[in-house]
Amino acid sequence: MAHQTDLDRVTSLGGDAARLRKFYDNWASDYDRAMADDVGFIGPKLVAGALAKHLPAMGPVLDVGCGTGMLAVELARHGRYPMDGMDLSPGMLAHARKRGHYRKLIEANANERFPFPDGTFLGVASSGVFTTGHVGPERLAELVRVAAPGGVIVFTVRADAYLKDGYDGQIAKTLTDHATLISDGLAPYHTREDFDCRLCILRRR
Repeated sequence: MAHQTDLDRVTSLGGDAARLRKFYDNWASDYDRAMADDVGFIGPKLVAGALAKHLPAMGPVLDVGCGTGMLAVELARHGRYPMDGMDLSPGMLAHARKRGHYRKLIEANANERFPFPDGTFLGVASSGVFTTGHVGPERLAELVRVAAPGGVIVFTVRADAYLKDGYDGQIAKTLTDHATLISDGLAPYHTREDFDCRLCILRRR
């Protein structure tokens, strides 16, 4: 199927920023349809629900790899959280901007230091970003760095990448000094393709 070709292609780009930016710019206009209708992608819904459950107050929240803003749409169902988004692709950011759920959108690469000071956000969220050939487990420390003490970090990792790519070890390393693990259980992810994810929820110390 065409959508599977797209997903295969994006994970084969090896994290190359220029190639990923071009790919997502070209995919932006059809991304929501392909992910929701073709693969049954529910990552944004999972992450939004976990944030709403565990956040101690109403934001601010950072959406890492926000894409077209699917996570912001889902989080808005739970309340009016002040939300910023960052993404590599200006094409995806243009679609996110039209949705009107973000107070600020920034073009930034999740494989580099995030353009925010330590402890900026009460919630830090990411759906569909941490996976093979995209953004690796070594970048999880940035999610924790920009979270405020007592804040919540929620992200998904495809189940087949969680152990293979070393997310379990990186989470354990991050938790040693900076966060507490709330949950990292299995959850449905691509409901039309029978793919699961690990839904990871941490609290910043």
